[in-house]
Amino acid sequence: GAFFSTSCAGSDQSRTCAPATGTCAARRYFASSAKPGLPPPVPVDEVCIDPESANAQTSIAQALSPHHQSQTPIVLRSVLSRSDASYCWPSLDYLQAAVGADTPVYVEIGGSYDDAEVQKPEITFGEYVEYMRQFEEKYGDGEEAVQATPQPSEIVYLAQNDLPPALFNDFELPRLCDDAEFAQQHQVGQGKLYSCMLWFGPRGTVSPLHYDPLDNLLMQVVGKKRVLLYPRTAGLTDDDIDNNKAMSLAEQ
Repeated sequence: GAFFSTSCAGSDQSRTCAPATGTCAARRYFASSAKPGLPPPVPVDEVCIDPESANAQTSIAQALSPHHQSQTPIVLRSVLSRSDASYCWPSLDYLQAAVGADTPVYVEIGGSYDDAEVQKPEITFGEYVEYMRQFEEKYGDGEEAVQATPQPSEIVYLAQNDLPPALFNDFELPRLCDDAEFAQQHQVGQGKLYSCMLWFGPRGTVSPLHYDPLDNLLMQVVGKKRVLLYPRTAGLTDDDIDNNKAMSLAEQ
């Protein structure tokens, strides 16, 4: 199924969507699984955020601060659970109406972008939405997904595009990202937003093992993504990286 970001019926941009439900259970995630060739699991702290609280932005900053200082990961749950993005981005009709069918985007065809054979053409957002419709028709979506595995040539990934301006209206950017005084007060960065990127694709997409020079907030809005994190001391070899990629592909 697709992963991305909310659900208004039809092609208009109204925000009449049913509220999200569910509970936020306290637990700990693991940065990697105990499989051959992988380091032992490392527990990752998880904090539940009440997005309707008047102190939500402060809670986010306070949860992130010690992890920013120690450069360790943390999972924040429910931050976007009441946002328009959570309600409306699952709708391809909504996304096309908000972004615009003629908006140009770059896509990756053929699986992981570190493959030499991957193509990176520019197409329109409307053409990509039509691709997603055809993919879901063939392979299903979510719990209705069929067991058949898509071929690499069938995978088209809208990756590393700047977030379309219209979609910024659908969620509240964490204050620590662009408020220098607030970020420095809570000791969580400098409050300078470098970029806000969008990843949108079907199951089977893979981002290869890599290192980002900037601190990141990965906001998963729709679907799910499996993330493997390794400490700097892991000493991974090229063979480790190839095995990690192969296991990621096999588990899609």
